Amino acid sequence: MFIGHYGASFAGKAVDNRIPLWVLFVAAQLLDIVWAVLVLLGIETMSIVEGFTPANDLVFTYMPFSHALVSAIVWAVVAAGLYRAVGQKRWGGSALAVGAVALSHWPIDWLVHVSDLPLVGDQYKLGLGLWRSPLPVVFALEAGALLAGLAGHLMANRPANRGPFVAYGVIASSLFIGLTLGPPPESASEVAALALVSYAGHGYVAYWLERRS
Repeated sequence: MFIGHYGASFAGKAVDNRIPLWVLFVAAQLLDIVWAVLVLLGIETMSIVEGFTPANDLVFTYMPFSHALVSAIVWAVVAAGLYRAVGQKRWGGSALAVGAVALSHWPIDWLVHVSDLPLVGDQYKLGLGLWRSPLPVVFALEAGALLAGLAGHLMANRPANRGPFVAYGVIASSLFIGLTLGPPPESASEVAALALVSYAGHGYVAYWLERRS
């Protein structure tokens, strides 16, 4: 899942409004940020098979350090620890919530991935495989997860200016649909590099949204 992970970020914001939204955006995608860096370094691997699933051409062949469940728990603890050490003194808020948002990445991925998510190391791979569903179902899952979390944030925190948040939900969903329907990427390094750019962009948008509200 991609934009659906940001639904967990907005849910975290609904739980504790003191945590900066951009921090929660980074936490939600922390596993994928680690994955992209490791792919660029040649440590983790993937291949591209056009039509592998209706919604995804990426075949994740080796990602024990970023996406094994045990690794996800470690990264969640790291996220919580970093926030407690650096961010909590500045912004307040709960380091536990940051860690929970980071850990949410794995079960959300489990819903859509085929059996490529290991439990430990590169073994015991799981995945419900909803990416194999027809595209309208996949689009509804992604947009629904994002918009459900966004609605929770808007109801819990009632920002003065809701318009930019609603616009973000619509634009992010539309861009995801457009990218999914577009041509497949050419290489693993291209996927990883574009992913990092995208995560940075979404993080900046989260920062901007909060300042506008």
